[in-house]
Amino acid sequence: MKKNKVFFIALLFLIFMLQACSSEEENQGIIEYSISYPVNNFNRSYEMLLPKTMTMTYKNNVYKNEVENAMFKSIMISDCNKKQLTMVLIYGKQLKIYTKLDEKETKTWLESFPKHEFIKSYHKEELLGYKCDKYYGLFSDLEDGHDVEIFETQEIPIKNSNWSNQFSQFNGVLLGYEIEQFGMNMKFTAQSFKKPKSISDDFFNVPKDCKKVSLERFLKEMEVIFSLVIN
Repeated sequence: MKKNKVFFIALLFLIFMLQACSSEEENQGIIEYSISYPVNNFNRSYEMLLPKTMTMTYKNNVYKNEVENAMFKSIMISDCNKKQLTMVLIYGKQLKIYTKLDEKETKTWLESFPKHEFIKSYHKEELLGYKCDKYYGLFSDLEDGHDVEIFETQEIPIKNSNWSNQFSQFNGVLLGYEIEQFGMNMKFTAQSFKKPKSISDDFFNVPKDCKKVSLERFLKEMEVIFSLVIN
């Protein structure tokens, strides 16, 4: 009888461990997006310097977006559990800064972005094997009536994934979207997905050599960089 009890406890422990490992693996991943620039308002001679990809790494409702080229690196870390947003800018060796916002500060900042209206399509789309709802949006402040498309999936387990961006009305993860920021329109389209065995929690920390600054200082530095390529 005692042996049976020990066996039963060991079996329960094994099942628990397998479920825990499975849960951790399911709640982390890496999505790579291509970046295109649908509005031709930038200096073509600098086009080669524009970033062409973005990497989104997520684990347990925290994700990190990384965009870089030969000149600079931009990082956004969104903690969807604590509702904290961290933005990092690295420009060569002379500029390494970051700013951190809470939920209220993030909401205030997002109010400055262009507003859109979205219409849901009756047709489903599939990106990277994930079923997506498709939406059509319109940037109300663009004279040419530039249309955008949004692809939202409910099959990637990140809760409140859009609390810190311009698409807070969407509950799912966006595999295709477009933003207007610092005078440029950038279109992001998911092109690959990976499930690594392990992602360290330290990966979501701010680089140690970065200096904390105010949001105003951070945005000013970003504007200076983008102004180099805007016509």
